[in-house]
Amino acid sequence: MDFEYFIIDMGILNVYTAAEFSRCQKQFLVGSLCEWKKAHTLEKIRLLFNTTNLHQEYITLLGDGVKKESKLVISSNLSLRVLPIPFIHNPFRFGTELFSFWGKLLATN
Repeated sequence: MDFEYFIIDMGILNVYTAAEFSRCQKQFLVGSLCEWKKAHTLEKIRLLFNTTNLHQEYITLLGDGVKKESKLVISSNLSLRVLPIPFIHNPFRFGTELFSFWGKLLATN
């Protein structure tokens, strides 16, 4: 079949799946950035970058708890592009209100 995009869900990213993840054209991490989970999420990301050969400039963090697209500084030498995930009432039926989000997601470098 002729598809423009293939989406591969690699589950929980770790040292065993990072090599394959790094070969993808668009790389997204999904994590919670709400106040009570933010520290845990950022610690996991920091550990991931310290134990793999992933390059931060290719990765976008998709997170809840953020209001707008931004850069998130995790440490002095690590910053990630962050794209907020909108609330999706029914994940099996997307409405036109999500077109802006999908457009930003597909335009990500």
